[in-house]
Amino acid sequence: MHGAGSPQAQRIMIARQGNLQAKKQMAKEIAGIQN
Repeated sequence: MHGAGSPQAQRIMIARQGNLQAKKQMAKEIAGIQN
């Protein structure tokens, strides 16, 4: 927890830095979804 900015802004930054596209692809593979 930190005092700068809203929790939503923090989530957005984490998502940007978290390689979201790779995580989506990994989730699809785990779930057995074909592109």
